[in-house]
Amino acid sequence: MEGLKKVLHSLFLRMLKLAIKAGVAGLLFFLLLLLFIEIGVFGKLPTINHHLLALEHDTNIVYADGKTTHFLNDGRRDVAYSEISPFLVKVLLSPSINKKACKFFFPFKIFYTSKLPFDFVDQLEYNRSRNIFERFINTIKKHLLVKKVSRKFSQEEIITYNLNHFEFLFNAKGIYNASQTYFSKKPSELNFEEAVVLVSMMDNPEYFNPKLHPENAIRKRNATYHELLYDNLITQEAHDSLCIKPILLNFQQFCSKIPKKHVNNRIVDQAQEILNTLDKSYQLQKDGLNIYTSIHPILQEHAESAVKEHLSAHQKILDAQYKSINVDPWQTKNGRKALDQIIHEAPIYLLLKKSGMHESKITKILTQKHATHLFVNGREIDTIISTIDSIKIAYQQLTAGMIVLENGTGNIVAYVGGTDFQKDSFDNCCIKNKKTAGSIIKTMSATILIEKGYSPCEQIKLQNKIYLGNGQYWTSQGGSSRSIINQISSPSSSGISILNEIKTTEMIALLRRMGVSSSLPNVPSINLGACDISLWELTKAYSIFPNHGALIEPTLITKIEDRNGKVIWAYSPEKQQVLNDTIAYIMTNVLKAPISLHRIKSTYQVPGEIAGKTGSTQNQANGWFIGFTPQYTCGVWVGTKNETIHFLSAGYGQGAAMALPVWAIFFNKCYADRSLHLSTIEHFPPPNNKPYDFCKGKKAPL
Repeated sequence: MEGLKKVLHSLFLRMLKLAIKAGVAGLLFFLLLLLFIEIGVFGKLPTINHHLLALEHDTNIVYADGKTTHFLNDGRRDVAYSEISPFLVKVLLSPSINKKACKFFFPFKIFYTSKLPFDFVDQLEYNRSRNIFERFINTIKKHLLVKKVSRKFSQEEIITYNLNHFEFLFNAKGIYNASQTYFSKKPSELNFEEAVVLVSMMDNPEYFNPKLHPENAIRKRNATYHELLYDNLITQEAHDSLCIKPILLNFQQFCSKIPKKHVNNRIVDQAQEILNTLDKSYQLQKDGLNIYTSIHPILQEHAESAVKEHLSAHQKILDAQYKSINVDPWQTKNGRKALDQIIHEAPIYLLLKKSGMHESKITKILTQKHATHLFVNGREIDTIISTIDSIKIAYQQLTAGMIVLENGTGNIVAYVGGTDFQKDSFDNCCIKNKKTAGSIIKTMSATILIEKGYSPCEQIKLQNKIYLGNGQYWTSQGGSSRSIINQISSPSSSGISILNEIKTTEMIALLRRMGVSSSLPNVPSINLGACDISLWELTKAYSIFPNHGALIEPTLITKIEDRNGKVIWAYSPEKQQVLNDTIAYIMTNVLKAPISLHRIKSTYQVPGEIAGKTGSTQNQANGWFIGFTPQYTCGVWVGTKNETIHFLSAGYGQGAAMALPVWAIFFNKCYADRSLHLSTIEHFPPPNNKPYDFCKGKKAPL
């Protein structure tokens, strides 16, 4: 028996020594692990500096009606601690609510600490991996950060940060938006019951959301009241009466009426360009600026509606034309070449190529079918399709660009960069995206002749053959002579036979005067529109005619204020006289004559005085219409993203069929909208408001 006791005692001592050694080794390992984490061996810890607490003021876009707004960033508005309801602070600091288990055993004891610094750390971006080891490391990182936060920041600072960064759903990011969304109040105006509801939501803003799950919200709110009772912050009587009350919301979800991708991207770009010119440095996203834009929400809505309405119908015609001849445009020689180029420029292809993946593997991935989201014929659909097929469909869709300028100011009141207003980042309006001008350029040819002293009613002999350079000739059609007005009115197949009257350099010089900065080829065919120009530039150029010959640079921004309401920049339109007032008036009358305008009156019955010009290009790839009223100049372009896909007949592929209807539908909507108060009786005034015989006694063949 004694021998057994000695053996057991010896065994116990050996086990104790091993345990002590293992404990010491474990402790040393853990301390070493902490050191490695601290010095960044497993990735750097987020920097915890006081600049995190700096209040961010979200920049706000204010639209032309003064009512509609849109936040540039995430819509979050920070508030100071003094702007937070004391009831919110009282509930948050309740001992029962503000207690949190660390879930960290060292040594053999659960440490409890305030919940507030944990919530602070949860707002920071740190790696949340699914890997077990990384999760273990990240748990330690989190507790190290909690200790740093507890040491560095005061309780007031932590509360302010947590409330400003918490997401309460329904775009209610931060306590300011949450107060406005759920109770239509400022954070300082929240009463005790409302404060309890919002604090209760912070455990799970979806499950305990009073709008989505009112029963869950009431149960959680009552549990919060019970904890407040336990902490002696409310009486039993108050607890009993509060628990039977319903949650009274005054719900108003935060959203902008027009958070459209193209127009807001252009506003942001122009705002940044303006800020770069100022002496003082401003941060566009965080300095709480008020950017006042010229975009009018109602006009913008009518413009988007007009584009969608016409293109939805016209897309069916385009699809039917290819179906009727049973031709896949991507299988033609040009189609295959264009598709290869499109695929090789696609972001997913470039990403896979950059990773070093073999071409055959990339092709296999791009041809595999998967669930995706497409914008087809004016509507969004979910389908299962390969990446290549989705690219084909996207490039077979008609798209458009539309700009509406206010005459006299240069303010852009409506801006549509494409048909997928929310997701497609390609902007058909901006100056860097150029299209073949085609016959829309005829107007500039006529302007040069008018400047040379020709009467718009004067007959000009047509040329049978006109040399275009590089051994090519263009043959005119139809009659022995035409007036300038009739040549403007003629279809593209006739063209303007006045190239021998105009030098190429004269056309380039006029386009430069009219604000066109695009590269222009110094070849005779430029007078027939063989050049690429953006919709932005051409709309600006056409606005010179109703602006009495003055060039006004278009703008999307009228002024910018700092967060205190001080104006730091204001738009002052500079008018550069590039055409004589009389020349501009004559050309306005010339542009009242084209045949296409009769369609606007007869088919669409658009009221008021109108001038403008359609434009078409070879193979019916681009359709233009730029027209103006005494109040607005509106440019429309319609086509596809790649000219390989185009209408097969001139009847549907010309500007009068592709672009003009968008213009007409838009103005009909505007004139029918009584809230806009648009005049249908206003006229283009002659120079000095005196009657002017622009044909100088000759009868115009209108």
